[in-house]
Amino acid sequence: ALIRLAASAADSGAPLGETAAAHAKRVVALHRSIADATTPAAAASASADAHNVRQAAVFDQAVGWFASAQATPPEVAVQLARIAIAALPPPAAGAGKGAGALPRRVCDVGCGTGALVPFLREQCGLAPSQIVGVDLSPAMAAVCAERHGVVVEVADVAAWAAAEVAAGHAGGFGAVVFNSCFGNMHSPRAALAAACSAASPRGGRVVISHPLGRAFVERLRAEDPSVVPHALPADAAELGALAEGLPLRLMQLSDEPPAEAPAPASPGFYCVVFEQHVPSTLAQVLLMRGEVSRGYGRGSAQLGVPTANLREDEFAGALAAVPAGVYCGWAAVEGAAERGGPAIHRAVVNVGYSPTFAGAENACKIVEAHLMAEEGRGFAADFYGRPMRLLLCAFLRPEHKFGSFPLLVGAINKDISESARILAEEPCAAFARDPFLQMALASDGTVGLMGGKQFKQGALFKAVDFELARSMAAMQSE
Repeated sequence: ALIRLAASAADSGAPLGETAAAHAKRVVALHRSIADATTPAAAASASADAHNVRQAAVFDQAVGWFASAQATPPEVAVQLARIAIAALPPPAAGAGKGAGALPRRVCDVGCGTGALVPFLREQCGLAPSQIVGVDLSPAMAAVCAERHGVVVEVADVAAWAAAEVAAGHAGGFGAVVFNSCFGNMHSPRAALAAACSAASPRGGRVVISHPLGRAFVERLRAEDPSVVPHALPADAAELGALAEGLPLRLMQLSDEPPAEAPAPASPGFYCVVFEQHVPSTLAQVLLMRGEVSRGYGRGSAQLGVPTANLREDEFAGALAAVPAGVYCGWAAVEGAAERGGPAIHRAVVNVGYSPTFAGAENACKIVEAHLMAEEGRGFAADFYGRPMRLLLCAFLRPEHKFGSFPLLVGAINKDISESARILAEEPCAAFARDPFLQMALASDGTVGLMGGKQFKQGALFKAVDFELARSMAAMQSE
């Protein structure tokens, strides 16, 4: 499919002899000439409205070139196909249209004349009705709508997203893509937040990309920072700072420099993929008690996040119905001699197989709980072999296979900070007083789980209606 699309771009009159470097140079020169010929450059402190007026004027003037075949030579066509594939992966085999299905709709922010649209249709199997463009340039939007048959809104992305929310359409897109435009945003942070309101809260993707790469955007920015005021984030740390406080996990970071050799030449490539997962409380809280095992020793040694693990075989298949993913809740280790006395701890818990450890995934589903030390209270030097109680009350995200360990560590650290926030607020804060956990501190060893499934060595599992469990916990403080 990539070869077919690239050949199509070549057949349409793109300059076949032009190298990737020459193409990039041509685009930089175009930006310079158009910027010089339009309204005066806005100051760096310009308002969003003034900035948007400037953007619209510049790209209205450039519509002729961007609508031509020269804008998408074969090398760029291949990169656009890669971006489309990253934006909206095909639905999982057997996936239906239920509540967990990702919407098969894409918002193409800064769509221009529609360079990405054919690739979204080809690679993602989308109809024109499943693609919505958003662009500040009326001239660009008109070409895109006429050429590709898609709806294009002439608007700032933040204003468009706010209108979608007001109309009751929040979370209606499987992906929101900022292709070749993120550096042009007046406020990248505001644009990212707007994308969050438009993307599905259950796995919707937010993509930041440029088919000519990050270094190319820097060249444009050097030419006229009023048109391109921002660089693309250079690494996971910058992306993490940009997404701080937003329910986004960094899934992919591809930052390839331009290369003329070895063949084939590459113009560069930049593609960042975030996935959005808005935490939600569980319909039923999950109560577990089991003996802490040593697991695979990866939490502390490789990730810097020590965990206390409960194995699936302790529960005789009861975990099979628990979706793999990251949860948060409360934990208590029975008999652990913690400094300052026994304590109930906040916990972020992965239930699953650790798929990022390719070739060394968990042989069975494991409950891996990271207990957060409370102020003034530590942990026993060794609580392996001791019974641990867990109460899981909220779901953060599905389990994922990350492309690298740094991305996995970044996601885990975000899981921890997000769990701390959720557990500090109601309704989840109340579960720290749940009698199931409180009985873990009893000196007589009371088990305190009536009606649950009981397994070997005192392992227990039970699901309890959220509101009922919350009421029981609240009664403990009265």
